[in-house]
Amino acid sequence: MSTVQPPSASSSASRALKILLILIFMLALGVVGAAAAGVGVHQYVYSDRIHMGVRAAGMDLGGLTREQAADVIRNRVPYFDAAPIKFSYQDKTWQATPAQLGGLLPADTLAGEAFSLGRSGDLKRDLLAQLALARYGVEIPLRSEMNRQAAAQFVANIAKAVDRPARNTALSIRDGKVVTESGQDGWEVDQAEVLRQVEDRVLRFGGEPIAVPVVATPPLITDVSAAKATTERLISGPVTVTFQDKKWTLPKERIAEAIVFYQEGGPGGKPQVTPRVRENLTPPFVDSIAPQINRDMVDAQVRFDGQRMVALAPSAVGYTMNVEETLKKVNDALMTTERTVPAVVEEHKPSIDSNNLDAMGVKEVVVRGTTQFKGSPPERIQNIKVAASKFQDVMVPPGGTFSFAEHLGDVTAAEGYVEALIIVGDRTETDYGGGVCQVSTTAFRAAFYGGYPIVERTAHAYRVSYYEEGIGPGLDATVFTPWVDFKFKNDQPTWLVMRTEFNAATATLSFIFYGTKPNREVVLEGPRILKETPAKPARYQVDAKMKAGEVKQVDWAHPGAEVVATRIVREAGQPERRDTFRSVYQPWGDIFLVGKGDPRAN
Repeated sequence: MSTVQPPSASSSASRALKILLILIFMLALGVVGAAAAGVGVHQYVYSDRIHMGVRAAGMDLGGLTREQAADVIRNRVPYFDAAPIKFSYQDKTWQATPAQLGGLLPADTLAGEAFSLGRSGDLKRDLLAQLALARYGVEIPLRSEMNRQAAAQFVANIAKAVDRPARNTALSIRDGKVVTESGQDGWEVDQAEVLRQVEDRVLRFGGEPIAVPVVATPPLITDVSAAKATTERLISGPVTVTFQDKKWTLPKERIAEAIVFYQEGGPGGKPQVTPRVRENLTPPFVDSIAPQINRDMVDAQVRFDGQRMVALAPSAVGYTMNVEETLKKVNDALMTTERTVPAVVEEHKPSIDSNNLDAMGVKEVVVRGTTQFKGSPPERIQNIKVAASKFQDVMVPPGGTFSFAEHLGDVTAAEGYVEALIIVGDRTETDYGGGVCQVSTTAFRAAFYGGYPIVERTAHAYRVSYYEEGIGPGLDATVFTPWVDFKFKNDQPTWLVMRTEFNAATATLSFIFYGTKPNREVVLEGPRILKETPAKPARYQVDAKMKAGEVKQVDWAHPGAEVVATRIVREAGQPERRDTFRSVYQPWGDIFLVGKGDPRAN
């Protein structure tokens, strides 16, 4: 069994001390809690308000929201709308408020700065800052901002009213005289300086008037003496274009009206006055002259009378004005005192000059070519006569090329041709122009024996007896316009005149070439038949115009052949020339025309 001992005095004292400490601790906790509660209430109340002790524009902003504080600042600072700044230049004045000049009070920004005081995010630091604000206070300094664009526009408007541009010394033409117009100094508002002063006043809330400063601008051109001398030369008199006994005048008054003065860079880039004539002055003037000068060259119309050339109609020199070169001379004349300009004209002399027909060199027979057409039917003879008439007094210039087809023209009834027998394929048919090849072959013979270079010649497809009389095959020339032609070149320095002689009594046709007979010899070698093939069987063709039982032979059989003829041309001082003419003929049979019903017709 245990025994309970009474507490000792020392243990009682220890318990009392513990109780006292507990009571003191509990009291301390109460004080701290109350303080913390007070701080929390303060932070909550001022969470959207400016702390006490913050001022701006002399006004206490403590306890106000940012919006309320911004309104207070605006109302407290009327400078921007109520304190106009005056500008002056001589007797002119202007004024504008700082707001109109782009000045503004950043009240919202200032209120934001006031609100940010005591709000760093560190509670201990913020409590100390808030105590300092409440005890000592803080003044938010006022400031202004500026939109320079509004001020620049205002100053530019002042400049429009003040600026006077410099006037360069200039020239004009009055009553036919060149007049110098004196220049004058100008001035311009120093806009940069005015803007600087505006900004200075607005940023420091100043309102002193501004005297508008200007900068002198002297003229860029003061000496126009050289341009004046040039202008006086330009209008010193009319410009006259001449040709033969004709004159065309550009009056000085029109020249003066067309002068324009340009300001442009001169030596070293320095501006100068330059007189120029408008581009629409001289070209129309020169263009109007050309039609009055230009004319076509006309050759004389001539004929050979058997001894010399005789003019039937005179020749005429042709003219073509060189517009470009004449215009250049006219423009050059404007810059000189020599005002008369001969037109630049190209002269076209006639090939046949009626004033110098002897120079054509047509004085004698050069060569004669002849063929015979004995036995030809009347229709063929008529066509030979008509075609030969196309070549009377045909002229070939020195170096020129004669074309048979060019002078023959159309082979039609309207020209006098009649239907005659012609070869088409392997048949004999009637058509206009049968017999024309007699004329082309005769022309070929003359050119051949004259030694003239043959440019184009085509043999017939079949041998034709008319062309072989007395000479043999291989010296014929067919034509079929416009596809087949006969051409030769006049290789002499004198003209050729061609004539034809048609003789029905002797059944001959001749081409006579007149000119200056060259010192040359022409020799025919051949013709040689290299190969021959037998003639075809006779053919009988029905002719509706013939009666039954009638028979008429219209062509005769010829064997086919390959023929070569060589022309040898010997000329003093020239190497011998050998020209070979090769002809290939198809075989051909006798051709008979018969009446309808003839059993031999095929």
